[in-house]
Order: sequence, then structure tokens, then C-alpha cells
Amino acid sequence: MVSIVIPAYNVEKYLQATIDSALSQTIKDKEIIIVDDGSTDGTLELASKYKNTAIKLISQPNRGASAARNTGFRASKGDYIQFLDADDILEPSKISQQLKLVATHGDDVIYSGRWGLFYGSESTALFDANELWNNFENPIDWLVTAWSKMKWMHPSAWLTSRKLIESAGLWDESLSLHDDGEFFCRVLLKSKGIIFCSEAVSYYRKGIEGSLSSIITERAVASHFKICGLYESHLLSSENSVRTRRACAANYLAFHYEHFPRHKSLRSLAVNSSKRLGGTDIQPSGTLLFFMVRRLLGWKLARRIERFYYSNISNSSALKKLFCQKLVPLWW
Repeated sequence: MVSIVIPAYNVEKYLQATIDSALSQTIKDKEIIIVDDGSTDGTLELASKYKNTAIKLISQPNRGASAARNTGFRASKGDYIQFLDADDILEPSKISQQLKLVATHGDDVIYSGRWGLFYGSESTALFDANELWNNFENPIDWLVTAWSKMKWMHPSAWLTSRKLIESAGLWDESLSLHDDGEFFCRVLLKSKGIIFCSEAVSYYRKGIEGSLSSIITERAVASHFKICGLYESHLLSSENSVRTRRACAANYLAFHYEHFPRHKSLRSLAVNSSKRLGGTDIQPSGTLLFFMVRRLLGWKLARRIERFYYSNISNSSALKKLFCQKLVPLWW
């Protein structure tokens, strides 16, 4: 049996497509648990329309996504758990394709899958095949590759046995931004490997106004920095070597790149931590706009322009006009 756990907070606009993708899963033995985390829009009302024998709806005061996932997990009965964010989508055969591999590989490994990033419709999703889209006999190899290459796997791509989750522990409810990375880091380290299934397809939605990833609060940034420390503790307790220290250093430096130019004190701590671990040669990443500007003006100024543009101009016709009339002549 597979339990599909959907934490939901103010996702009225996207939840129907997510629920439909869960209901359409071709596996016969499944349960769907939706945990409304104190939504203030029509999320709870929408979810209530789907309430039937296949869907269990739980409502709780707002406590965050990690708490909602833990509530869903505690209420679940499945041998395997599919965490599904309330704005993401699964292909109908996603879970069944991963379950086909269970007979061969068992419940001591964790199953990943191919996924695409989209903004409007999943039909426009972009699939970025990378080094993580492979089997790994050693989970430490997966983590070192992910952190050193700045690659990742979104939560809905995984299928995880109850056994591994109970061994690793539940989601850390004190965390917010990047809480999925910390949770799956622990799960991976408890596993005996990663099995990648190219036929198991999921879709990760981006560009949602008001989402945690689009509103970077002081609390969220503090959570991210704390996670860098937890990454270091988790990984080095399993293997303390040059390669694992460099991978942890990459996490700290990525924190510095991601949050520049704000949060100076935490960024300074992150840079020092990266140096303490031996340093790393990773370079800052960003949007297409970031890379275009970086070629001419360097990464720091490119990051400032990127943040200004995507925070203001991209959603405001008035600021677009201001950008064209006031700023462009300064560059050209």
C-alpha cells in the first residue's frame, strides 16, 4: 500500500490538479491524505469536495509544511510514502513504475525519478537530466554529487519506504526553507542506495506568488543556514573525508551566493565555514538574466539586478516602463 501525503496551505488555485494526479495513480492499493495547514483561502473547501473513501482530509492550525507532512505520515498506513506538494503533479504511472522495482531492490533503498520544472502547464516542463539521474549504491556518493554539482531532487520525485522514514526520523518542524533537503539527507543516509526510475515522472511547479521560496523571510534564511550545519553534521558523522568536507563547504558557499546581497552576517559565517572545511570551487548559479549580466558586470551586480527584476519589474508594467526609460541607458 502507498500513502500519498499532500500538505496544503493556500493553494486553492493549484490543488485540484494535484489531487487529480494523485487519484489517477494506476496503483490499486493507495490512500490519499490531505493535510490543510490552516489555509485562509478556499483550499479547505476545495479539498472537502474530494472527500471520499480514497481521500482522508485533516485540518490543523497553521504550523508549516513540515508539521503538515508529519501529521499526514502519522495518519498514514502505507508501506511506502509518496510526499506530494500541493502544487506539484505526478504522471499516472509514476508510483507504479517505482513499485515495479521494489520486488528486486526491496525497502532498504529509496526510489527517485525523472522530473521536470514548469511555470504554467506541465506540458511545458523542462527536464534537466543530470548526474543524479542514476543509481547509487552508496548514498554518500549521491549527497557528495548533489552538493558538489549544485543539483537536487524535488520532494515529489521520491518514493520512500515507511521503514526508512521511521529509521531516519520525521520532518524537522523547526525548519522551513530547504526542509526537504534536510529530511531526505537523513533518509538517504539510512538507506542502502538510490534506485533511479526514468519512467517515474513528476512535475515541479515554480513561479507561485506568495510561496515560501518566493518570499525569503529572515526566519527562512535562518532555517537555510541551520540546515547547512545539519548537512555537515549528518554527512561527516557518516564519512569525514576530503570529499565530504568539500561537499559541505559547497553548501555553505551556495548559501552565500543564494542570499547575496542581503543577510550579511549569516553569509559571512557561511563563507568562513566553507573555508574551515577546505573550501570549494563552485560558482554562483541563477536565472538566464543572471548569466547574461554576469558576463558583463560580474556575479554580484548580476545578482542585484536579477533580484530587482524578478521582485518588481517582471510583475509590474509600470516598473517595466521605468526599467526601459531610466535604467537601460545607463548600461548602453
